[in-house]
Amino acid sequence: MKKLQFIDTTPDEIINAINQNSNKNFLEVAKLFEKIRQQETYLSRQDVATLLKVNISTIHNYCKKGILKPLQIGGKVLFKRQDVDDSIERINP
Repeated sequence: MKKLQFIDTTPDEIINAINQNSNKNFLEVAKLFEKIRQQETYLSRQDVATLLKVNISTIHNYCKKGILKPLQIGGKVLFKRQDVDDSIERINP
């Protein structure tokens, strides 16, 4: 381990240096999480049914009613996670 000696340095200067470095690291981590959050996540019908705690037939009915917006690639039906989250209506008491 390296040893540090603080000569002619006040405790406030040390705290400020630590805070500046911590803030810089925090901003870098926050940017990384923002990039991850912005990536699209796709869910299968079963994933959506599990998420909403309903039957797959209910997911089919939601699609027919326009509540959910399915996407298709080949024979596979997918849903954007953000679209599913947006489809959930919030009830304000």
